[in-house]
Amino acid sequence: MNKKILGFFIAVFALLVIVFRPTPSYAAGDISLLDIKPYQTSSLFYVNKINGEPLTDREGNLIDTGVALTTGSWERNTAFATYNIKEMGYKTFKARVSLDANRIVGDYGKTAIGIYADDVLLYEKQLTKNSGILPVNVKLPMNTSNFRIVIKQNKGGKGGHNVVLDNPSFSFEGKYKNTDKELPVSPNTIGAISNNIYYGYYVNQWSDNAFQDIKGNLVTDGFGMHSGLYGGSVSASYNIDQMGFNRFETKLSLDAAWIIGDYGRSAVGIYADDYLLYEKELTAKTPVQTVRLNIPKGTKNIRIVGKQIKGARGTQRIVFIHPLFIKTKDRLVTVPKTVSAKTVGATEYSTYYYSSEWQNTLFRYSNNKIAIDGVGLSTYSNSGGTGYAVYDIAGMGFNAFKTKLSLDSQWLAGNYGKSTVYIYGDKKLLYKRTLTKKDVKSLTLRFPSKTKKVTLKVIQKKGAKGTQGVVFGNAVFTKLAK
Repeated sequence: MNKKILGFFIAVFALLVIVFRPTPSYAAGDISLLDIKPYQTSSLFYVNKINGEPLTDREGNLIDTGVALTTGSWERNTAFATYNIKEMGYKTFKARVSLDANRIVGDYGKTAIGIYADDVLLYEKQLTKNSGILPVNVKLPMNTSNFRIVIKQNKGGKGGHNVVLDNPSFSFEGKYKNTDKELPVSPNTIGAISNNIYYGYYVNQWSDNAFQDIKGNLVTDGFGMHSGLYGGSVSASYNIDQMGFNRFETKLSLDAAWIIGDYGRSAVGIYADDYLLYEKELTAKTPVQTVRLNIPKGTKNIRIVGKQIKGARGTQRIVFIHPLFIKTKDRLVTVPKTVSAKTVGATEYSTYYYSSEWQNTLFRYSNNKIAIDGVGLSTYSNSGGTGYAVYDIAGMGFNAFKTKLSLDSQWLAGNYGKSTVYIYGDKKLLYKRTLTKKDVKSLTLRFPSKTKKVTLKVIQKKGAKGTQGVVFGNAVFTKLAK
């Protein structure tokens, strides 16, 4: 065959190979966010234009390619857009974020933006008229499924700002965000299995306002608690049985909108089943708390409890900011088997025996601190006498009792008589003490071998004003090493 003809066929074949070779999975360069249709958005989500007019950034520049979000009457405080980017291989996200120059003169309230890869916060910023145009360039975790843009607003007299993302795009360039193999999961994703049904537990925002921290910064993701006008208890429990999480992280704060004036007092307890992991009383001066807790091996439920004493204006509001359950490479910690006295349950008890709180008020220690959990004993205020609770622990494997013992501060001012505490393991006296007004005693009492019943007893002599309340704070049965 003529060499020229052979060369021609070789050239044609090479061209066909180039033209018809399979397209690579991921092309080089950036992919505009506008090329991916969000599968869920709030009602006021705009692409390139708002009501027929081009998008405008903070400096008044027209934007050719971008999206904008604001909140409407339906969403009240939240606007969002969610994109499915599972297995697309994006490594970074870029945009220029600002407020729309057309909606900054006058009272447009407060606005914040949060950008999330599934439940992992990538970027959060409080946006004001002085924020300017903010460059955003964030790494994505390797296994991201959903990319979320969240806007939180507490509107002003003229409504809410428009938040504009100029030229938002994904890139295959760069490196993934460092995370463990499995991404952290928000408690909001897992869902609370036990909470106050009619009030008290809120996901992502209050019914009438966005969450704020103690400094007034809007919170783009989290959950909140409050116990209403009258105070008391509120709780949420998350079932994480066999999910492999070994850490719980959150930031904790009171909401700035409920600290000016008398809103009472609040305390928070976090439990792994009945094992106390964290306890904190919050005041209007408490800064945002960073909480990192190791989850014990075998934990079935993480339980979060809020206790509140009302003030003249009602109760404070507690916010858990960006809470996450996390799997790390660290081994699960091991703690002693622990069950609360309330969970075990008293098989015999006197009239004035209480679990978690008195009939109308919370337990308090003699130093006036709120007791998150426990049991309480008292007797007839007009005569005194004996109060008791008996716990049958036969076959449960417990060998010790732990508690924080105190008189309740609500019955200390004036003459409320005297109280003597006795604790028995079967018939053996393990502890005896006449409590003083300053006592807050942390006790760990071991039982004799094969103890079947534990008895808490209080003998009281009444004073001119009646009798005292005795608090066994965070009372638990446990199995300690020999």
